[in-house]
Amino acid sequence: MTGPLQYGNGLKAYVINLLIAQIVVMNRVQKLVESMIMTTLSEATLLKFVLRLHQALESWETQAAQHLLQGEII
Repeated sequence: MTGPLQYGNGLKAYVINLLIAQIVVMNRVQKLVESMIMTTLSEATLLKFVLRLHQALESWETQAAQHLLQGEII
């Protein structure tokens, strides 16, 4: 395919689940996704999905940590 591609949130969530929650190696995730959509996603694309999730949750994580540290009991 030529031109920019956009992957849906379902595919991104699936990839993140495999990489982070299921701890599946990146090569295996690439093969699983390729078998589903007939396109190989690069390692950089997979890592970008994880990075964007991290960036989206960064402020929440900071607030949650501050809330826990301010509590009487951790």
